[in-house]
Amino acid sequence: MQQKRINQITEALYTNSASVIKEGILQYATIEQLYELSLYPVERTAFRAAWCLEHVLLNGDKLALINKKDSTLQVYSNSNNWSVLRSISKIVMETLEVVASSIDEKETELLLNKTFDILENTECPIAVRCNCYDILCLLSTNELWIIPELRQRIHFDISINETPALKSRAKRVLKKLERIA
Repeated sequence: MQQKRINQITEALYTNSASVIKEGILQYATIEQLYELSLYPVERTAFRAAWCLEHVLLNGDKLALINKKDSTLQVYSNSNNWSVLRSISKIVMETLEVVASSIDEKETELLLNKTFDILENTECPIAVRCNCYDILCLLSTNELWIIPELRQRIHFDISINETPALKSRAKRVLKKLERIA
């Protein structure tokens, strides 16, 4: 994408409110451009683009999640920006809700590697960590070996950081894992 176009989209991302973004960001940028900007080196721009993607894709037709699965996985696997990962991991969760049984081996491996890498990072924010629990839980229906690993990870995380958000989400995921196992 040309720098002039990046600057135009960035201005729209920075100057519009949440309600305008939800309703009309696609007047300023395509979904493809937002994915591209989610990997942009300027963290604020990348975050705003990912945040817009979250609001556009999660408030729309589930078919869009399926159609943009490859782009979502690309951003998820290539980003190290916690703000971007917060939004993109939500999109990954919702996408897996729709297509978990039909993702291929390569996609599963990519998701597993990235998600476990995120969880190993001690600087990982609680919201991203919780989203990762759900991603792994969704993958565990096809990969049963994940269940004991995820249980162990959750119990370890709770022993280190017992925030209400973490405890609540952890309990919910542990209950889901019980039903799967």
